[in-house]
Amino acid sequence: MTAVPARRRTLLVDDAEELRYLVRLVLERSGRYEVVAEAADGHEAIASAVAHGEALDLVLLDLSMPRMDGLEALPHVRRAAPGARVVVLSGFAEAGTAEAARLAGADLYLEKGLAPDVLLAALDGTDLVSSGVAGTPTTTVIRPAAAPPAANEVVGRLAHDVRTPLLTARGAVSLVREQLGSLAPDLEDIVARAESALDRVDRTLTAAVEHARIGAAPLTPRRVEVREVLVEAVAAVGPQAENRTTVRGRVRHVLADRDALRRIVVNLVDNAVRYSDGPIELVISDADGRVAIDVRDHGPGFGVDGQDLFAPFARGPAGRDRPGTGLGLATAADVTRRLGGDLSAADRGDGATVTVRLPAAD
Repeated sequence: MTAVPARRRTLLVDDAEELRYLVRLVLERSGRYEVVAEAADGHEAIASAVAHGEALDLVLLDLSMPRMDGLEALPHVRRAAPGARVVVLSGFAEAGTAEAARLAGADLYLEKGLAPDVLLAALDGTDLVSSGVAGTPTTTVIRPAAAPPAANEVVGRLAHDVRTPLLTARGAVSLVREQLGSLAPDLEDIVARAESALDRVDRTLTAAVEHARIGAAPLTPRRVEVREVLVEAVAAVGPQAENRTTVRGRVRHVLADRDALRRIVVNLVDNAVRYSDGPIELVISDADGRVAIDVRDHGPGFGVDGQDLFAPFARGPAGRDRPGTGLGLATAADVTRRLGGDLSAADRGDGATVTVRLPAAD
């Protein structure tokens, strides 16, 4: 007689009750997990980990929570339940967050909103050794801020509060589709349209948060070799960009923050990939004491009024049937200005060219 595998005893930590409900449903319907405790913030997570201790096999830990966030709670959870595998869940992908979670003791970093089968596959494949990071709880005295929160903080908080019910709805739609199997053509079309609409709102929220954070991020200008950054940016966009893009021009250096310059080029190349189907050229040249970077595509052009091109959420007719948020050019323009440069765009007739000009450091 074959023994039934024991279900993995799980602590589920998230400040959104509806999202905990959905994740618990996915886990327990799989037959491989049993949610033995839930928590709504870092303090509750630590208390639950202490209460269940060695009995825990898995901890699903949200990063962004009130009172105490996931990163602060993680080492204490790890200490209280050293045999459990800790999986961090994040609503937004931020540079450095995954590495910070790993250093704090996380075994796996996942973005929220994964389809149920993808989430289960990721959890089932988690077979890592606990790092056993020790920590000592501390007392924190909280006082009101001396000034109102910055705009990027407000946008981030709003996006978090909106994205939680959004992800819950997206997960519910996926779960219903999975359970119902094949649908009648008209119902299939309705479900597909609902999924597409939810995905577009999700992408827009993510882009808005990134736009706000980039606008407030500190910059450290230094001498940067342009070609190296262009190659990195193309690789960051992905294989579609690498297969279609050529970089040419002489070796030039600019005075810029390297990460900020890479973000500018990533946004411009990503736009070119999305809105054109032909080759893409990145051309480095001199421009009156500055270094110019041309991003040339062979698509339909912009198709929007020149005054609106760099406005947030501007999307020309050619881009309305393609994925995107309309924030790429606005973000690139804002960061370029902060670096002391300028950005311009032109329709060539056989495509579009966006030009970034930055102070030369040669």
